[in-house]
Amino acid sequence: MGCEKLLLRIARCPRFFRILESNDDYLSCCEKVVNSQEKQLGIKNISDFQLPEPWNGDIVRAPILVVSSNPSISKEELYPTKDWPDEVIIDFFVNRFKDRGEKYSWVYNNRVLNKDGSRGKTVRYWTSIKNRVKELISKEPIPGIDYCITELVHCKSQKQEGVMGAFGFCAELYFNRIVRAGNFKLIMAIGSVVREYFNCRPSIYGIPVIYLHHPNAFAKKTEDVCGNPQVKEIKERLSAYFAGSGAGSLCPDKDETDRDKLVRDFIDSVVYSPRR
Repeated sequence: MGCEKLLLRIARCPRFFRILESNDDYLSCCEKVVNSQEKQLGIKNISDFQLPEPWNGDIVRAPILVVSSNPSISKEELYPTKDWPDEVIIDFFVNRFKDRGEKYSWVYNNRVLNKDGSRGKTVRYWTSIKNRVKELISKEPIPGIDYCITELVHCKSQKQEGVMGAFGFCAELYFNRIVRAGNFKLIMAIGSVVREYFNCRPSIYGIPVIYLHHPNAFAKKTEDVCGNPQVKEIKERLSAYFAGSGAGSLCPDKDETDRDKLVRDFIDSVVYSPRR
């Protein structure tokens, strides 16, 4: 399955919509995390539910894959819903950290674009991850290009609500496909949920794994929790890789100017035009 098809398969997960559209009590391990948006944010209309988050960044070329439990959620953020065009959904997740200026970037200076055109607060998790990658590669990393961020559970919720029920199914369905879609040199496993799921394995599909505490944990963030003896060697290999490699784009056959215009026009139509 191509990376764009996989991205849309996760974002438009059939189980996600089956739960939302069911008139009966649909018993599913995913039900709690899917319905958490109604409970936590008061969202009731299916068209307003935020889609599952496949990943953020260039999954094809990013050498580092960062894995945590599930994405958090903000009611104010301009974030994909079922009525968004597929091309815009793809761009949102692939180019979420791309700098298109303060007005048209999905994320600018680590602050998300809100539905009213304002900017949210700095996302602490992203800041922490960037710092951890910087320590590994000994240079200022570019989010989305030098590393890609994903989760075991792709549905969004606050405080990991519903994650423990869903992560077995969701991870089994999608995680292996995500790993195989890339050419990763390292997996950074963030938090206890991921650590337990990976069972502290030193590698996955031959890719070395480093286990770090979640940024919210009251523990040292820079130390490998599982004591991977290869950490020094991993740092040396990553430094060598970054010294001799360049950054790419997920869709090199696409005209970036056209893609940028598509995004600007979409943001104008849903954020700025209604206010004129």
